[in-house]
Amino acid sequence: MENFNYLNVARRGHEPFTRSSRCEETLINSHTDRTASLVAGSIQPSATPNRSADFQVCCFAGFQTCGSLEVARLTRRSCTTGRVKVLRSKQALLITLFSILAIVFLCSYSIQAAPISPRQQTLLDADWLFHLGEMPSDEVAAPAYDDTRWQHINIPNDYVLNGTYDRTNDEKHGYLPVEIGWYRKHFTIPAFDYGKILRLDFDGVFRDSEVWVNGQYLGRHPSGYTPFSYDISTIAMPGRENIVAVRGDPRQFEGHWYEGGGIYRHVRLTVIPPLHVAQYGTYVVSTVLNGDRGADEEASLSIQTTVQNDQRQTANCQILSEIWAPDGNLVASVRTRATVPANGQSQIEQKSTIEKPQLWSIESPNLYFLSTTVFPDTGPVDSTSTKFGIRTIRYDADKGFFLNGRHVEIQGTANHQDFAGVGIAVPDSLQAWRVEKLKAIGCNA
Repeated sequence: MENFNYLNVARRGHEPFTRSSRCEETLINSHTDRTASLVAGSIQPSATPNRSADFQVCCFAGFQTCGSLEVARLTRRSCTTGRVKVLRSKQALLITLFSILAIVFLCSYSIQAAPISPRQQTLLDADWLFHLGEMPSDEVAAPAYDDTRWQHINIPNDYVLNGTYDRTNDEKHGYLPVEIGWYRKHFTIPAFDYGKILRLDFDGVFRDSEVWVNGQYLGRHPSGYTPFSYDISTIAMPGRENIVAVRGDPRQFEGHWYEGGGIYRHVRLTVIPPLHVAQYGTYVVSTVLNGDRGADEEASLSIQTTVQNDQRQTANCQILSEIWAPDGNLVASVRTRATVPANGQSQIEQKSTIEKPQLWSIESPNLYFLSTTVFPDTGPVDSTSTKFGIRTIRYDADKGFFLNGRHVEIQGTANHQDFAGVGIAVPDSLQAWRVEKLKAIGCNA
C-alpha cells in the first residue's frame, strides 16, 4: 500500500480554517487509514460547526494531497464550536487536558522521527498557474519569475476550450484557435525526503511539451497521448519551495479530430528509496492449463520483477511476491534473493501456481493483485501493487475470438477521448460513467 504524508500547510491564501493566535497544529502521519487528527487550542472553523461537545476537537479525514506540503483538501468529520465551554466538573477538565497533551506529544514525536517509509505518491493537480501565448523560456522557467498575474487553474485542463469559435479556424478541431500555453506550479518537498529518488510523472500533456524544474531544463516529450516522467532528484530542493514550468505546443495535430491542448491528465510526485522496483518493473503472465477448452483447475504464473539500485554500492536483497485473490485472500507467495549492481538493475524471474483460479470474463471481471516488496537486510524499503486477470484468449481465422474457451462476438465503438463541455480534460468520474453507458448498450470492448 502506498504511504501518503499529509501536511496541512496552506499556501496562496487557501486556508481550510482560520486560526487564532493560540493555535497549535499537530499532524499524525498515517500508514493505514490515511487520516489525520488536528488538535488546536482555539480554532474558528470557516464552515458552520456542529455543536455537540464541551470541549473543542477538530478532526479531519479524507485528504487528497495537492503536493507534499501543499493545501490538503479536507472533509470535515466533526468540528465543534471553537470556544471552550465551561466544563461541568474539574475531573472532566483534567481528563480533557491530559488527553490533548498526550496527543500533541505523540503527534510531534511522529513528525520529528520521520521514519523511512514505502514509496509515496502525491497528486499535484491543484493550484497551477497558466498563461496563454508564447513567452521567453529562459524568463518563464526562472524561479524568480513573477507569475502573480497568471490565471489560477487546476489539472486536468484543456485551455483550447476557452478560445473563441471562428469559421476561419480548423473545422476538424472545432473551429477553435490553437496556441502555445505555459504552466507554472509552486510546491514544497519535505526535508526528510532528501536522499530519496524524486520523480515527476505526467499522465498526459497535449502536446510537444517541455519541462523545467527550478530553472533547469528536463526535456521534451512530443506525443500528446503517452505518459512520461523525469527524475528530479538532483534538481529538486527538499525542505524548500520548488517551481515546475511546462510549455505545451498543440499547434501540430496528431489526429483529424478535436485534440485540445494543455496538461489534461494527472501530475504526480513519486518519492521512492534508492533501492526500489523500477518504473513499469512488474510483469505477470498467467497460463491456464487447457484454458482454451474452458478448463479452470490450475493457473501457472510467471512473474518478472525489475529492481533498480541507484546507490553507489551493490545491494543484496530479497523480492517477495504475494498473490491476493479477488476476495482478498492470500493465495500464493514466493521469495527470491537477488543482487543488484550499483547504479544498475536486475531482473528477477519467479514462478507460482494458483489452484481453481477465479477467471476474468466479461460477466465477472475478476482481478488478482500482485504485491511486490523489496527486502534488503535492514527490512522492507519499497512495495508496489499490480492488478492482473487470469484468462485465456484465442483467435481463429474462421470462427473468430474465444475467451476462456467460449466464443465471444466483439462489440465496440470508436470513441475519441474528448467529451462535451470538458474537451480532453475528462475527469476520472466521467470516464467511469462513459464506460458504464457503453456497457449498458451492449459494448464489451
